[in-house]
Amino acid sequence: MEKGNILVIGASNIDITGVPKEKLVKKDSNPGHVHISHGGVGRNIAENLARLSMKVGFITVLGEDSFGEAIAARLENLGVVLHAKKVSRTPVYLAIHDSSKDMRLAVNDMEGWAAFSARDLHRHEKSIREAEAVIIDANLEKGVIDYVMKRSSQVFADAVSSAKAKRLTPYLGKVHTLKCNREELSTLAGESIDDEISLREALRRLHAQGVYRIAVTMGAEGATLSDNQGMRHLPALPVSTVSTTGAGDAFTAGLAYAEMTEKPPLAVGIALSSFSLETANNVHPRLSAKRLARRLPSG
Repeated sequence: MEKGNILVIGASNIDITGVPKEKLVKKDSNPGHVHISHGGVGRNIAENLARLSMKVGFITVLGEDSFGEAIAARLENLGVVLHAKKVSRTPVYLAIHDSSKDMRLAVNDMEGWAAFSARDLHRHEKSIREAEAVIIDANLEKGVIDYVMKRSSQVFADAVSSAKAKRLTPYLGKVHTLKCNREELSTLAGESIDDEISLREALRRLHAQGVYRIAVTMGAEGATLSDNQGMRHLPALPVSTVSTTGAGDAFTAGLAYAEMTEKPPLAVGIALSSFSLETANNVHPRLSAKRLARRLPSG
């Protein structure tokens, strides 16, 4: 039976990516292509879930500018119930890639998030308590994470990066589902992960601290999931990759979607992230629950 009522709390921003037509020349103007897309871990998760026809609320920060207006319009058109704190300008992530689409330089302007604190969640306390799942990303400051953990019984957390994953360490006992990559898992477990033995030990340590389900994404190698049914692995689906940006966020959305719809979480995460790989946008514009169902791998 399908359920719903998912609340996402996390980042929204504009992603601007420049890719030169030929070899990247430093300290010069490089002819190429510039792509602008709506991004942010929380925003990407919310859009994925909305396109899968889930009931989604989203708490974030947006600027009082054209970027913020565009992000709000798209999400609201998809049915997302948006609660945005207004700041002077929308956060922006600017990246310069080389001709092979590897990132060479980036500037992360997230100053607007400095204005977001636990006080901004007080008027949403009822929504946090009543949501069947609350999804957070580790871009949130410690006070915000603390506020959510004390009020929700089913938190899904995206570790975001090795540095930001540390913000989740005091609250692992409150996390229902954690999505991380190997580096982020290594940070949270406090040990290096070099093989399957060390991977199992790291997972065991986090389970011992109270995390019910852990999904470890491994890029082209696929992903591993561990819970009370044991550890299992699925390879990545063969797709024509346009961009890897947003694939991890899609995987996190897939874990929550699977929980709400009683589908296999690892298969859903693998399939949903594959849609993201196929588009220059962070979320596939033609994603739907029917398309996702047709792509689910077995296992």
